[in-house]
Amino acid sequence: MARRLVLGPEQLARVEAALYEEDEGARGAALAGLQAPEELHAYASHYNWDDGARGLRHVIESSACDRGTALMIYWLTDGIFADERPDCGGDVWDLAMRIESLFLSGFYTRCEFRFDPRDMGGDWRFILQKPRAVPDEMTRATPGEVVDVSWDALRDEARGPSGE
Repeated sequence: MARRLVLGPEQLARVEAALYEEDEGARGAALAGLQAPEELHAYASHYNWDDGARGLRHVIESSACDRGTALMIYWLTDGIFADERPDCGGDVWDLAMRIESLFLSGFYTRCEFRFDPRDMGGDWRFILQKPRAVPDEMTRATPGEVVDVSWDALRDEARGPSGE
């Protein structure tokens, strides 16, 4: 059973602003304010990939980024399946390669959130036979707890004791 990842009211407000603020300057400021592993994980879990890879750069470059968060983003990029930087979507490929480099170098030291790439489904025989070999370490589950990052879970504490 997954543990609910609960954010406090201020944390929730920062994550929501970083995801949904209309004003780009305000959204960027909110993103820069995400510092806790829980905030980074919640942001990455709800990130809109139509916005490109730029917003996730902050997450993967943060020393507070959890190994599970980084691996989740890596597998969501699809950039790992190309053998070289594509002309279209190169920012996502660059993001994947940066995560891979940081992951393999030991940059990510926190292990609070479990992520197992095999839980994403798909045909692993096909995935592992791609032109660019995915490093073995990137195919293994990270230690930590499975967390529920649904908006209901994230908002639990923010509602207060009366559940409002």
